[in-house]
Amino acid sequence: MPIAVLTAGTVRRRLVPLACVLALGAGAAVAGGGSATAQTRTAAATSSVTTLAPGVTYWRDSFRNSRGRTVEAVLLQAKLGRHVTLQARTPGQLIGLQRQTLSALAKRAGAIGGINGDFFDLYSDTAPPRGGVINNSRVLKSPRLNRLANLYVRADGHAAIGAVPYVYSLSRAATTGRRAVTHSIYSLNSADDATNDHVVLINSTLASGDLYRGCEVASGHTVKGVQSITALARTRSVARPATGTWGLAACGSSADWLRANLRAGDRVTVSVSYPKGRPVVAIGGRRELVRNGLAYDDPTGSALSSWGPNPETFACVSKDGLTVLLGAIDGRVRTSVGVTYDQLTTYLLHLKCWSGVVFDGGGSTEMVAKLPGASTLSVLNHPAAGAERPIPDALVVVTK
Repeated sequence: MPIAVLTAGTVRRRLVPLACVLALGAGAAVAGGGSATAQTRTAAATSSVTTLAPGVTYWRDSFRNSRGRTVEAVLLQAKLGRHVTLQARTPGQLIGLQRQTLSALAKRAGAIGGINGDFFDLYSDTAPPRGGVINNSRVLKSPRLNRLANLYVRADGHAAIGAVPYVYSLSRAATTGRRAVTHSIYSLNSADDATNDHVVLINSTLASGDLYRGCEVASGHTVKGVQSITALARTRSVARPATGTWGLAACGSSADWLRANLRAGDRVTVSVSYPKGRPVVAIGGRRELVRNGLAYDDPTGSALSSWGPNPETFACVSKDGLTVLLGAIDGRVRTSVGVTYDQLTTYLLHLKCWSGVVFDGGGSTEMVAKLPGASTLSVLNHPAAGAERPIPDALVVVTK
């Protein structure tokens, strides 16, 4: 990935303790930080660090790009541990409910701060995030298969950015006149995947989802550990299953497979496994921009934006996985032009990020935090739309 010239590389962090920056990059200054510095030339300004809670700080940064235009960012750093954790939040902790503002999602979580999360369909008020959401080890929506742009926290409390592998499958034992069958399940609670000719598992964390004419849903329930199919129906949508029930949704040839191989009353086995362990928290993004302290051209990420400089939201994780930096870069406003993905990559290298991911940007870019002495959350950046945009998910910092 070519790296565009920024003027942030030699920023004089006049009031920021050096450790606050280097905490993100144990080893990154050697692995990747040098190339960013070599391509930059002038300094701008960084505000003093404000402590929001033990282990949680924030500060403001600004620099000039290669055309001399100002770019402003607000940064929130969390040192993970017993008293500082991350959460991935959605409206009602479901998928497919009415989108809510970041302030509302963070308030509901009792968070001290947070940022917006993944991309979504702007024209649907109930649009789900494109990628996965896991919170408190509960999978609300599975991560996108083989995608690297996920920020997740393992059971040991360490954060990372990368793929979250899983294996879902459906099997039915042989019965009189019917051979045993097995079929892969592509994802959990993604109606979009069902419309793309995959079998998708649906559970009670999906509030709603749109399919199209001719799709099939096989409903099932689990009683004393035994899983059975209760009904099959052609449908254009999926509704939230009741607790203890679930469904299998599919369209196209996958729907034909369900009709041909499942009947009401069939006993089946739906298995779900995470070969590298199920994360306690995970949220999807658009592209992994930095890996092992170096600029990274993510082969699994969504296409690079061609719109020019934009507001952008990002997160970095330190080499040891115990420090997470959240960032919101303003754009399309008088005080800040925004960045391209290449420029953002250079900026992350300047920040000594060991690994970094970009989330939804544009009018969705936002950071909120509860400032010292305040009883409510404040919006720390300048949303490009002039107000908070309702979003489907968020990554927030919670303190105890």
